[in-house]
Amino acid sequence: MRFIRTRVFAIAVAVALLAGCGMSADTKTAELAVTQFHQMLDAGQIDAIYAASSDDLKKITTHAQFVTFLDSVRAKAGATKSTSEKSWHLDFKTTGNIVTLGYATVFATAHAKETFVFRVQDSKALLVGYHIE
Repeated sequence: MRFIRTRVFAIAVAVALLAGCGMSADTKTAELAVTQFHQMLDAGQIDAIYAASSDDLKKITTHAQFVTFLDSVRAKAGATKSTSEKSWHLDFKTTGNIVTLGYATVFATAHAKETFVFRVQDSKALLVGYHIE
């Protein structure tokens, strides 16, 4: 009986460690996508941001709405100066894990709280949502 409990415990630990690795990899992938988002925003590559976004985002936001919104953010806030991750959340889904990241961001002319939502699938982060205040 003791052997069975030890074996079950060892399996549970292994599963937890593997899940943690996936969580860490998906979160890291999303964090890199935030850096790329800011680089592209600063370079005015808003069309490319939209093109690389998930179908989820494209179903609820037209290309014109997205471009108008991010052009406005860029005009009001200016270039990205620094970011600091403040929160993260991970939801495991069969269609790709959903990673939500909260950032405190300093732009050239503004400070903002940003929330990014990514679907991470096959080691690729696709933007599902973006909110700034």
